[in-house]
Amino acid sequence: FVYAYDGLQITDIEFVYDPKGYIQIYKDVNDIDLYVIGGDTSGDGSDYFVGQVLNNRTGEQVAVLRHQFDEDVYARQMYCLGKYYNYALLAIESNFSTYPIKELQRLGYENMFYRQQEDKITKKLTDRYGVRTTAVTRPIMIAGLVTVVRENTEWINDLDTIREMITFVRNEKGKAEAQEGCHDDMVMALAIAYYAREQQDKFRLIKAEKKKELPIELRAEPVVQGGMIEW
Repeated sequence: FVYAYDGLQITDIEFVYDPKGYIQIYKDVNDIDLYVIGGDTSGDGSDYFVGQVLNNRTGEQVAVLRHQFDEDVYARQMYCLGKYYNYALLAIESNFSTYPIKELQRLGYENMFYRQQEDKITKKLTDRYGVRTTAVTRPIMIAGLVTVVRENTEWINDLDTIREMITFVRNEKGKAEAQEGCHDDMVMALAIAYYAREQQDKFRLIKAEKKKELPIELRAEPVVQGGMIEW
């Protein structure tokens, strides 16, 4: 995506077709469906930032973002990707850094996955944006993805995701993870996306309101406009 950025907000978003780009679109957005995007950030030995886009009605993987970004660039590209897919529910992992989530909040992206967390002082449950992969939630996410792959293989369209799945194994302690020298960014982002799907319906009113905005343009060639341009 290219866009104008004045230091406060993103405007004039356009998707530019590029055969060397880092976003693969397998099924374009349509006006009737809701979408969810699972995000895995660079951290704990991971080199890549990833976004996995699902059509929440069909369960199909429709687009993938994968690149070695700085955190601010990743947040802005996820902002654009989310808006492109009907203001998709963004479910981004927050274990290693909360910066992308905070940046998305600052930019005004409202449709984000939230969890409940106990306040250390008041002991009350409060809502927190982002997905925490813990000893409790991680096995649930992976089990859910295993079920999807076993029963609905046709939902997975991205070859790089499939390649990661092949090298995603259980170690000697029984923990599911990437083989040594391999990555699991795509696998975990996809697992997060399926894990977050059920929260999507809560944001129908937000989606309806945001549809009043002008749609994002698509161009076959890059067009440079004023402000900051990002690829």
